[in-house]
Amino acid sequence: MAKVVAIPPQSKACTTVYVKFHDDFRPGDGGKLPGLSSTGLGREHTAKPELIDGVPYPNSGWGGRKADGVHWSARTGFGGWTDDRVSMHTYFYPRTPRQTFGIADPLGSVKKEAWTAYVQCIKLNTPGEPDGSLFYETLEDGPVYSRSDIVWRDRDVPESMIREMWINIYCGGTNCGPNPRGTISFAAAVITKGRPDMKAIKAEVARLNALDH
Repeated sequence: MAKVVAIPPQSKACTTVYVKFHDDFRPGDGGKLPGLSSTGLGREHTAKPELIDGVPYPNSGWGGRKADGVHWSARTGFGGWTDDRVSMHTYFYPRTPRQTFGIADPLGSVKKEAWTAYVQCIKLNTPGEPDGSLFYETLEDGPVYSRSDIVWRDRDVPESMIREMWINIYCGGTNCGPNPRGTISFAAAVITKGRPDMKAIKAEVARLNALDH
């Protein structure tokens, strides 16, 4: 599924995503999971560029469309499956450092056939300065990623704020392995202003797993 939901613009936020990878996954390209963003796709009229001080800014910051100083994204990636685990990685499009298809750094792995959760936190940079951050915490391993040298944006405008939740569960690259393609269940994505209570997250994951048995 793919959907970008508008949220109130903010300079820092965390999201907790509850997912379950089923055991029909086989080695393949992997895909994308939910994350925070500001691509312009959460607007009602997404086909029109955003006009900022008379300058048009088309939607960008995902899918090979480089971040432009206003638009950026920070989805999460998965891939590298074994018989019982699925690897996860970052997948973010900042202004700098810059790569054509996003920055993929490892986040460890999670078990198949069990509900789990990951927490993603973003703090925007001072416009043009390399002081933005990206943080991840997983239920199994605790804090697994922290970076504080990111330029998400060059412009101090509402359009460059954290203003979208990209609720995207996407297969590809090109494929998710041989048919049948792997199945992912998605329960919720919860947005908070600060890091959430991990005890509450563990309790919710335990509840979801109990419902499956």
